Amino acid sequence: MLVVESQGLGLVPWDQVAGWLVLGLTYFFKFFIIVGGAIPYVFQYAEIHHRRNASGFSLFVCLALCVANILRILFWFGKRFDNALLAQSIVMLVCMVLMLEIAVRMNRKHTAKPLRKSIISEFLYSQNFLQSIELTAYLDPSQSVYKCAFPHAFNRFFTR
Repeated sequence: MLVVESQGLGLVPWDQVAGWLVLGLTYFFKFFIIVGGAIPYVFQYAEIHHRRNASGFSLFVCLALCVANILRILFWFGKRFDNALLAQSIVMLVCMVLMLEIAVRMNRKHTAKPLRKSIISEFLYSQNFLQSIELTAYLDPSQSVYKCAFPHAFNRFFTR
């Protein structure tokens, strides 16, 4: 049994000990706020990497979380809030980008090449887009926007 004399307890600066305790708990909880949201995705990343398959993982959830965190980061510039929440948004954004990277990489391995689609390549390499390119039309701002948006209609109504 430990016996402590009252004179010994009087030598301890309890106000400083309480301050250190509160400060330590504050930093612990701020750290948990920053990394707590990303912890489940570490296990999800490891599972996708181990199985070499990302089926069942929704890319739309990553998209929604990326948009939400980008908006929160941009909102911070207008109205400042706690730095821990800003750091949480940055950590979650990095986490979602890593999850998107592994999900796309693993889904690409399981998708046949003829089934892969790219919006950019379909748009740029289509015959109609390449045939509709004329330098003079892009110099006129009123026609260039219309021509980029509606190349078929432009060729039909505005070419001679």
